[in-house]
Order: sequence, then structure tokens, then C-alpha cells
Amino acid sequence: YDTDAEGGEAIRLIPIPQLHARLTLTGTYEELTKDIPEEHIRDGYLKLEVTDRYVGYEAMNRLREIYPNALEFTGQSLEEKSDSQIRMTVDDLEEVASDPDTLFIRYFEEMIGEKPDAHVRELFGKAVQAYRTGTA
Repeated sequence: YDTDAEGGEAIRLIPIPQLHARLTLTGTYEELTKDIPEEHIRDGYLKLEVTDRYVGYEAMNRLREIYPNALEFTGQSLEEKSDSQIRMTVDDLEEVASDPDTLFIRYFEEMIGEKPDAHVRELFGKAVQAYRTGTA
């Protein structure tokens, strides 16, 4: 409402410009991280739909570097990969039998679609150590 000096009232519409685009961007992880759109889109309030992989913390952080105002991230769920199996030859299996780190890295790559970062590998190493010392 707006009032004038005589006490009259009037309704006045005031347009409020949208400061950021509100969009959904869909594509593979590589498309969303390599084919970076124009700034007005990049800075928009976005929903990012990753079509080819699970979106974990590392992927989400990388996407947030590119799209700082992203509000929602979707990707494949781990359950959707129910047909996924770790594929190894007999030689591979013998090699990793004594090396849990290699087995973990292979498993992580198969399930998540990317190599585990240093922090995840460190956490796994601590878990293995705790298991070996009986403190797990």
C-alpha cells in the first residue's frame, strides 16, 4: 500500500528483478566441470544433475568451486549400481590379497567412479591399523 498526503491509499506494484538465474543443469560430471557456462548462469541458483556418477563430497566441492550458488546436487545413487562388481583377474586378486590399500582403491573406483583422495585413503589406513591392533 501507498498513502498520499490526503490519506488516500493506492496499491502500487514494484517489480523486483531476479538477481540470479534459477536453473537446472544436467550433464556428465566432465561436461559440468569442463564446459563451464557463462558467468550469469554459473552464478545462478542451480540444481546440478550429474548423469554418470555418484556425487560425493569431493565431486560436490569441485562443483561448488565452479557453481558457488548451487543449491542442490543429484547423481547416481550407489544402489543404482547394484550390478557393479569389482572385476579382477586371478593375478590381480593374488596381488591385492596382501595389500588392502590396493583392494580398497579398486573397490572405491568401481563403486564411486573416481579414485579416493588422500583424506579418504588416510581414513582407510587408520581403520586397517585399528583392525590389526584390535582397537576397532
